[in-house]
Amino acid sequence: VTALQAQVSTLQGQQGLARDFTHPEPLEEAGGKA
Repeated sequence: VTALQAQVSTLQGQQGLARDFTHPEPLEEAGGKA
């Protein structure tokens, strides 16, 4: 895993958490991420 990939994964994780707090249900719109 390169530094860039790790950084992207971290950003995606943060966006996922933020989305969970603001929009708990429409996860399918986020890309079907479980």
